[in-house]
Amino acid sequence: MSEDSPEKTVKQAAQVVELLEFFARHGRPATLAEVSRSLGWPRSSTYNLLTTLARLGYLYEPTPKNGYFPSTRWASMIERIRLAEPPSQAMQDLLEHLAAETGETAVIGVTSGTQAVFHQVCESASFVRFTAQVGQTVPLYATVIGRALLSQMPRSQRESVLKRTTFHQFTPKTVMGTEAVERNIDEARARGWFEGVEGFSENLAGVALPLATPPYTYALLISGPKERLAYRLEEIATAMRKGVETYLGFTPRFDVPD
Repeated sequence: MSEDSPEKTVKQAAQVVELLEFFARHGRPATLAEVSRSLGWPRSSTYNLLTTLARLGYLYEPTPKNGYFPSTRWASMIERIRLAEPPSQAMQDLLEHLAAETGETAVIGVTSGTQAVFHQVCESASFVRFTAQVGQTVPLYATVIGRALLSQMPRSQRESVLKRTTFHQFTPKTVMGTEAVERNIDEARARGWFEGVEGFSENLAGVALPLATPPYTYALLISGPKERLAYRLEEIATAMRKGVETYLGFTPRFDVPD
């Protein structure tokens, strides 16, 4: 079983996220009964979660006994996290430039376990496009952005990640198995970029570059409908490389660690 499978979800952690999403939708204080009913939780576990978060200062009662609401402690904590992140405005500028130049969706991805996470996104302006959201996850092995991230790991680390991976055949062209992933990385290194056509989703194509900015590891993706992108892969890769040089000040490297 992959470490990222739904069965391994920690219930309490998931409930905190669900609670925050509930308040974001609800938009006002909610009583224990309202939270329990809306989320389908037992009253006892709802009470335990609400009172624990209140005791820690993450919930408060604007009017006593009339419902809980998230405190500004969440915003303060998230802002500190945001400020501690590596500079990202240049990357966002890069994505906006590439989305405009290529007409396709541009994404910066990072690694989380056996998944690639979309860290920054700029969608294509085209009506028919690859739709992506910040926080979206895709398998490392099955996607060009994922393999661009894998390629930046030392071989021993990459092997460890792939051993923990559950391989699923998303399309007939999905890269399956550790040996196939390694071959794909070698081919990308020789070519100068990662490319894929219908490897994860039918009718989609993509180009990816590794973006090593020590101590952080990113990957850059341009993706869109196969009909528009499949015959432009080299052109897209060239535009991406030039964009990285202009906006980030370095040339993407394809060294594969031993």
